[in-house]
Amino acid sequence: MGRLTWLALDSTDEPRPAAHCYVHLGFSADPQGSNTGDIRCRSRPESCIAPFVIDTGDIETDSARGADIEALWVDGPCRAQGEFIASHIGSAGDGRLGFYGFYGFYGFYGTYAQLSWYLTGESRPYNRSEGIPGRLIPRSNFGFGPEAGRGAFEACARLSYADLSDGPVHGGRSAMLMGSLNWYLRPQLKCMFELGAGRVRNTSSNGNILLAQLRLGVYFD
Repeated sequence: MGRLTWLALDSTDEPRPAAHCYVHLGFSADPQGSNTGDIRCRSRPESCIAPFVIDTGDIETDSARGADIEALWVDGPCRAQGEFIASHIGSAGDGRLGFYGFYGFYGFYGTYAQLSWYLTGESRPYNRSEGIPGRLIPRSNFGFGPEAGRGAFEACARLSYADLSDGPVHGGRSAMLMGSLNWYLRPQLKCMFELGAGRVRNTSSNGNILLAQLRLGVYFD
């Protein structure tokens, strides 16, 4: 697997984190193989404990290729990001024209766009050594006592879409709209309340999705 990143705009201010302004672009590629002769793609509806709602089942092949394009814009407390992921899976040489325009392949993809705003004025830092957004540092940590603060709050909206259908493979298509309120109590502790609605089609279990979840994230240094 290989990954390239580029800070197309770089204006970070460590003494004043709320003044961060940068644009991150990235691309990665991942050749894949299978020891069993089958490859399977499937996806959950924005929740790690939800069942898989779209699923290609086992596809007879021993090779696949993946590609990922990512973009992130940060301007003070505002953040916008998106990603496009595609999989190019061999179809055992059946001679059909696949999603990418090559014969003998199936093409599946997923994408999302997300907007967020830190209500308490923080800004997302950038981890230059890894080429990824850094961990948010609240202006004041939540706690009790005269010097304790309230932590940081973030409002977020996210739209995602995945397509696992191509030709005779009817893995399904799903679309989700999610809204969340995130509370960063400390740099190592985050609480997330999320609501979402979506739809699944082109499968044997077409229907609507309603999702509500409360999650707790703990980060270990």
